[in-house]
Amino acid sequence: ERAETVCGMIGVFAYQHPMSGQPIGGEAFWWTEPPARGRDGIDLFDLGEAWLAGAGAKKIQMIAPNEHVAKFYRSRGYVKFEEQYQRDLTL
Repeated sequence: ERAETVCGMIGVFAYQHPMSGQPIGGEAFWWTEPPARGRDGIDLFDLGEAWLAGAGAKKIQMIAPNEHVAKFYRSRGYVKFEEQYQRDLTL
């Protein structure tokens, strides 16, 4: 928040993986307004990681909606894990 205006947010959650039983962290959302991207967005990211580590997560899974975000993750030591596909069932 800057000058009483929301400029970004992150939502993460910790859970026990249903198959391995390992404590995992996940991302629900991570967003910053374009003028706040850069240091403010990275600070939010760091807070999310720190919260998950404090909650006992051993790994974290983040969503990369585009190559720019994927490049950021790789620069922080993340590796591509799986790909996801979806289909509309209402057609």
